[in-house]
Amino acid sequence: MDQSSSKQITEAQTAHVDAFMGLANTTIEGFEKLLVLNFQTVKTALAETHEEAQKVLSAKDTQELLTVESDWLRPVPDKMLSYQRHLCQIATDTQARLGEVAVAQYEASKHNMTDFIKGAASAVVAWDAGTSDAGLRAAIETTDLLFESMRKAAKQMAQAAESSLEAASDAVANASQSSGERSLQEAAQ
Repeated sequence: MDQSSSKQITEAQTAHVDAFMGLANTTIEGFEKLLVLNFQTVKTALAETHEEAQKVLSAKDTQELLTVESDWLRPVPDKMLSYQRHLCQIATDTQARLGEVAVAQYEASKHNMTDFIKGAASAVVAWDAGTSDAGLRAAIETTDLLFESMRKAAKQMAQAAESSLEAASDAVANASQSSGERSLQEAAQ
């Protein structure tokens, strides 16, 4: 193995390690955002529960108790949707960043592989350069098409998930509005 081949292998290995670290850091950042979201949600829920429990305990009659409980429960669906939106945003952002790292790694690997194959091919005297270049180009183009198809499929899946979340959000908002109106009507009776 000559020195240029060894250098190319070392560069490829370094690029793979860098890509792995990029993927790992991006994944950890996504988990960190998820933890922050969950801790904030729990902290807010505890504070609101304490505040509302104080109101429930200080209610003077059944009518006031029903009103307090109705006021307490009315925003729950909206809060759940807000949490889901934040969760979806974290997942979408993390997926996009992972995709960027994967594309960069793929492009670097493709470039390194092309250089390596061309270097190996030039070392062989009997090599038919025209045929090898055509075969190499065909293999790279096929791989490009496959990679692009996978990237588009992942993007479509993310868009479908986001659309489903929006539809669920609208449905819950409509249901919570009508439920809130019914609760107020029942409390008034």
